[in-house]
Amino acid sequence: DYKSTIEDLSRDNIELVNLEFNTALSDFGTAEYNNSIVFASARGGGKKYRWNEQPFLDLYSVEKVGDTSFGTVKAIKGKVNTKFHESSVAYSPNGEFMYFTRNNYYNSKYKEDEGGTNRLKLYRATLNDYGSWDKIHSIHFNGEDYSVAHPTISLDGKRLYFASDMPGTIGRSDIFVVDINADGSLATPKNLGPSINTEAQESFPFVNSDGDLYFASNGLPGLGGLDIFVSKKLDEKLSSGAANFKFRNLGKPINSRSDDFSYYENLTSKQVYFSSNREGGKGSDDIYSFIKTEYVQNVTVRVKDKET
Repeated sequence: DYKSTIEDLSRDNIELVNLEFNTALSDFGTAEYNNSIVFASARGGGKKYRWNEQPFLDLYSVEKVGDTSFGTVKAIKGKVNTKFHESSVAYSPNGEFMYFTRNNYYNSKYKEDEGGTNRLKLYRATLNDYGSWDKIHSIHFNGEDYSVAHPTISLDGKRLYFASDMPGTIGRSDIFVVDINADGSLATPKNLGPSINTEAQESFPFVNSDGDLYFASNGLPGLGGLDIFVSKKLDEKLSSGAANFKFRNLGKPINSRSDDFSYYENLTSKQVYFSSNREGGKGSDDIYSFIKTEYVQNVTVRVKDKET
């Protein structure tokens, strides 16, 4: 009955907007920072990636003018972007550190695994006095023969969630969590377990300010490709020692027959962003947005007295 369940979870009061800065190339993944949106895009030109014949991804920033209006798109400042892929950022609560995804390319050295595949790694950059990102640091649990990607940080800054196929992964890709120590160092990663992860692919985690975990999966019942799911209060439950979590599909129109992923929301402004390669877009991946409204259902109740 999963299709009827998803229909019940679907919303007809959501108006999706394909954002004006999307291009015919790949644009995806969003995070807010200082009234701007940071995202990954292949618009930069240059060397092409052999898997999709598009230029390699870089990170860009665009200032918000309104809910769906923006300024000029600019490459982020600093030493983050290289000639290889960069994507998926997360910021520490104090704005001092930025975690991001990049190919295994560090200190001008490009490395591949034994099968000739260049994996993804997590890096941390520090904001300098000039507003640029430098002091690029490779996270200690990165590996040469597996990928680590797509960071998100809890509101209190104590936990970092990410996707990986490192040893201990249940499927093709799982969601992991790692404690952030008081000195900023990272502890040992832990798999979120089989109540979230499947034998297929779970990726693109995002934790909102309420501690809800949003993630993309193609191993759970959905509409096709990657669907976006939410597990309410997971971060709070995890910090209390819980190991089993419930989740639900977000339904239509957020999910579609195509890949839908990289959910991000601001609960103060009610602005939501997610990425999709659905039909009708401008390119292979586009960023969509909508304003989150409360779902209201009117109920009429007749009250009767048991005795009279």
